[in-house]
Amino acid sequence: VLYGSEDYAGTLATLQRVETPEDLHDQGQAAFYRLQTLALLKTGQSAWKKIKEYLKRKDTPEHKAEMLMLVGEQARKVQRWEEGLTYYKTLVERYPVPAYLPEALYWRAELYRRAQLEPSQGEVRKVRVPEAIGYYTAYLQSGDQAHAALALLSRAALNREAGNNEAALADYDQAAKLDPALVHNLDVVLARATLANEAGHADQREREAEDVVEDVAQADSEQRAQDRHGRREAEHQPAVVHVSLPVKYGSSGNGARRSFTVCTRR
Repeated sequence: VLYGSEDYAGTLATLQRVETPEDLHDQGQAAFYRLQTLALLKTGQSAWKKIKEYLKRKDTPEHKAEMLMLVGEQARKVQRWEEGLTYYKTLVERYPVPAYLPEALYWRAELYRRAQLEPSQGEVRKVRVPEAIGYYTAYLQSGDQAHAALALLSRAALNREAGNNEAALADYDQAAKLDPALVHNLDVVLARATLANEAGHADQREREAEDVVEDVAQADSEQRAQDRHGRREAEHQPAVVHVSLPVKYGSSGNGARRSFTVCTRR
């Protein structure tokens, strides 16, 4: 009743009066630790010790996986990345229930990146980048589509950092197929163009650079069309976008910057 009325402090106080929860039957013990864990998280406290107690109790894998998903989500909401990572890893490794596994695989990859990869540097980071790539790959191999485009973008950036330019290009292309809006995302277009250059595709680099111009123009045109009703006074003012990209020529790698200008009218 207290938990249902969002009195989480009252819930914890009541549960603390149960001196020996081990005296409860199996289902009672599982319910006790489930409720205590959720109440702790709702009050912004770490629940890892309690969730470990719960996982020791007799309960179905489905219930334990569901519980790990709930506490993982709550940990994300309060940005406890390391704690959340532990929950998702536990689900993947010990309770891989099909209904929850794809989502857990995705968040394991995301929270590993936030909790362990982003703060790392030097040799430690070099070791962790391939592991992060592996985590995103495990999610993408699940066939789940809910976060596939985002996972591909993250893996593309990591592949680029690892020097896997061809794999990064393939990830960007696949992400654009899953989410057509990415075709006109300037960051993605520029990343793909730069990767083509770094991979030594001079001709492709020229095409990518030209695509930047076209995509910027199209995105600008679409945005103006959405804003037209509220911006009548600016109808005849040109919108100018400058894009300057390095272009590599020949096997020597010597290059120059080629500039493109998009000028369109409202």
